[in-house]
Amino acid sequence: VELGEDVRVVGWRRDAPPDSLAPFDRILSVSGHKIKCISDIRRATDLAIELDRPPVAEIQRAPYGSKSTVEASRRGWIFLERFCSMIKVALVGEDEIERVVFSNSATIIAEIREGGRKLKEAAMAGEEALEKVLDHFLEELEEKQFPRVSMDRQLTSRSKDTSRSKETSRSKEDDNSPAPLQGDDLSNIMAVMKELLMYLRKNWSEESSKQRHRQLVLAAIRGDVATARALLEA
Repeated sequence: VELGEDVRVVGWRRDAPPDSLAPFDRILSVSGHKIKCISDIRRATDLAIELDRPPVAEIQRAPYGSKSTVEASRRGWIFLERFCSMIKVALVGEDEIERVVFSNSATIIAEIREGGRKLKEAAMAGEEALEKVLDHFLEELEEKQFPRVSMDRQLTSRSKDTSRSKETSRSKEDDNSPAPLQGDDLSNIMAVMKELLMYLRKNWSEESSKQRHRQLVLAAIRGDVATARALLEA
């Protein structure tokens, strides 16, 4: 598959030897010719055959695919993950944030803490306040980004092939280049966020009680008397 000027392996044979091509490997060159597209592979291979030489490919292993150049704080789906963490904090209370949110970034912890506080205050204030804070988060979401093309998206958008031979296709954009949040992604995330908040608005007391009960059970299991007492007195 072609991603920008990269050519990646997306299919393989089950009976292939361990040292052969693997998914996400990047094909750098064939017989000394730099590879930027599928046709380059064909030309280099044909040339090697004409010269009565076996084609030799230079491969860069990449078992996890290409590293995205979009900062984590700018990615739409990561924003949704943090939003869900904010809901968790809102349900259990800020005093439990150190047990439900883990990060080596004080900035991220502060962001989730503040978001949880806003959500809890809005939920307590009523539907109008909740809709207002949701609008705030949706506006922030619209500023987020996604990579233009992902390997998974490109594969799932193609018709299924029953063979295990290598598959090829062409994408117009680089996998790592930043782009505005794509329409489908934006609408999907918005729908999830709205559904979460609307559900919690109707079931806040029940869900908050469940979450705090779970924290109480965990405190009892680890023998944390101070936390258990604080939860019981809250």
